[in-house]
Amino acid sequence: MRWNAEYSRMQLARLFSRKGGRSRDDKISRPFDWEELERLTDRLGMLHGRLETAQAIGHFGTVNTVKRDLKRVWTERERMLNRLLNQVVEQAVV
Repeated sequence: MRWNAEYSRMQLARLFSRKGGRSRDDKISRPFDWEELERLTDRLGMLHGRLETAQAIGHFGTVNTVKRDLKRVWTERERMLNRLLNQVVEQAVV
């Protein structure tokens, strides 16, 4: 359920970032921001795969390390997504 809500927020953010009436220089966010969000999302997928593998073979030290990394990357991704959404909202109000 959480994934669907985030996916919808991402779609909304992208919709507003491509809204007509803006020049190429008047973008809501830099392309780097979207690339960073994508990089963090990919990293979460990779870490999830590592977690499943570590759990399957019983490497509990690795499980704990990967869980810690997942939490850190998840928090960083949430921050990035919230910043992008705030930029979209601020631009839409203006």
